[in-house]
Amino acid sequence: MLVDHDEQAREYQYERGAEKVLPLAEKKSWLVVSMKDDFRDIFVFDR
Repeated sequence: MLVDHDEQAREYQYERGAEKVLPLAEKKSWLVVSMKDDFRDIFVFDR
């Protein structure tokens, strides 16, 4: 699992370098969790 910290509103956004690991995650079939898109699905108490 790879957590993509792509949501600056919730926390410090540090995607620099992610462009290298995201293709690897896809190639290896890793689950990629986006703080921007998936946060509310994972942290249900923040709804």
